[in-house]
Amino acid sequence: MIRRLALASLLGGCTQPWTPPPTADTAHESSARSPWVAVVAPSDPSLTELAAEVVGDASSRSQISVTYPSKVTAIRVRVGDSVHAGDVLVDVLVPELVRAQATAASAAERIELQRKRIDQLDALRGEGLVGGRELFDLRATLAELEAQRREAQAIVTGAGIGERGAVYERGVLRLRAPADGTVTGIEAVVGEMHDAATGPLISLARDSDARIEVHATQPLPPGASLKFAMPDGREVELAATPVAQVVDPSDGSLRLWFDPATRTPLPHGVRGHVLIHAVQGGALQVPERAIAWQDGRMVVFARDGEGVRPVPVEVVGRSGSSALVRGELALGEQVAGDGAAWITPVEDE
Repeated sequence: MIRRLALASLLGGCTQPWTPPPTADTAHESSARSPWVAVVAPSDPSLTELAAEVVGDASSRSQISVTYPSKVTAIRVRVGDSVHAGDVLVDVLVPELVRAQATAASAAERIELQRKRIDQLDALRGEGLVGGRELFDLRATLAELEAQRREAQAIVTGAGIGERGAVYERGVLRLRAPADGTVTGIEAVVGEMHDAATGPLISLARDSDARIEVHATQPLPPGASLKFAMPDGREVELAATPVAQVVDPSDGSLRLWFDPATRTPLPHGVRGHVLIHAVQGGALQVPERAIAWQDGRMVVFARDGEGVRPVPVEVVGRSGSSALVRGELALGEQVAGDGAAWITPVEDE
């Protein structure tokens, strides 16, 4: 009876069920729950490719537009044509400029006559034959004519043409290419009216010094070798460090700008991918779930004969299912696909 009471007392005082220490069988059980996977070179596109776009400088794009209401009378180019600075692209009739040019020319002639008349009366006034009031009226008229001429000149100058109409031919204004380039868009239609609010008549583009804008959800691996892959198959090596980077407040992603490693003219707006090649320090790819937290550090569990060994790692990149890590790992080495399965639980004392 006493033995039964002692046994009951011992069983009642136990707060946790006893768990046997890990054995070879329990190790095989963990292995079954967490299959072994091979360490591989970075290959997951979500880790090695980033969306990117060419951003050209100011000279990469130009547009031909009109300041005043204009009627298109002729279009002299087609989409895809290569043009040079000064080539005529489109002819337009601008009634307001025709009137302004005529007003400026007429005012110039009247001003010349008015000045001659004032000079004559000045001579007569010296002889006492003309009063000062008549000269005052003539000078007031001269001032009005000069004001009209300046106003007309301002309209003509604002359109980028000379007062004498050097670019006019029978009242038609010929719009010319401001720089070399390729015609990428034509919005003009013969007979259609355009003004500043209707947008450009002709759009031009050309290859220029450019930067590559990269979109990333996390910082890039330090020391990564980057190349911009274009749709035509070309690859452009990029500088090791970005010119600048900002955080997009809408989603927290990163926008980074890189210069090409060597000066390379590129077309503005071309979209492609930045390829992340060799990473300094030998970063390798493992499953995201292979990484576990043990003793205040990140580890993966590598297969070591019949057992395992924890390998401390530095995570340099993550995606939904893969991660790039640095550590004492080798290509092809086997690691646990689920690192948490190898964490030994801490027993309550």
